Amino acid sequence: LKKKAGHISALAPDANPDPTLVIWKQDIKGTELLPSESTTVSISATAKDASGPGNTTPAVIATITVDKTAPTITVESPSDADTDVEGIQVNGIITKLSGTSDDENGIGSVVGLYYKTYEDTDPVPVKPEDNTVIPDSGKDGWYKVSADASGETNWKIENINTQKLDGSNPIADGTKLCFTVAVKDKAGNIGYSDALPLVVNQDTDRPVIKMNQVKS
Repeated sequence: LKKKAGHISALAPDANPDPTLVIWKQDIKGTELLPSESTTVSISATAKDASGPGNTTPAVIATITVDKTAPTITVESPSDADTDVEGIQVNGIITKLSGTSDDENGIGSVVGLYYKTYEDTDPVPVKPEDNTVIPDSGKDGWYKVSADASGETNWKIENINTQKLDGSNPIADGTKLCFTVAVKDKAGNIGYSDALPLVVNQDTDRPVIKMNQVKS
């Protein structure tokens, strides 16, 4: 720490100090410093000289932004393959699922698309809880979809195979499921979009053939 004419500055350990300088460092554990909620934390140091009782001068050496808020994500519903049937029907390859994500301190990446199946008698699934751990495929019934994700605030997930969403396990016709998109912000918080209910039905949007009466 250098104190001249009321000025205080911290020096790197590899600096070449003169005899009036004192090099110091303090290790601060994150668990001792960071609060449980998002906020701004100031870190101060106080220098004390050797004159009499000691003159002290405090200085703010760092300001840390603590971000524990997960990003928010919206998803645009895919095209309904059969508007005459209840629910959004999907089949074949969903060429693109897109949406947006927002975070006060910036988006890091799209973690991926997840799906969860349910029965007619079950309530519609809700999205996973926000956290800081990338979910394992299959946790709480949510499986990761094998698809290509790109973008950050404006993202897209392409080439979603509704016959084998995770790349291996077949999805039967008539299966009800929900999609959720997981996004990680720059602080490592992971947020999820609201669960989007869909019905996988490979028979939808097939061409309709009508025949007029054949005259003999």
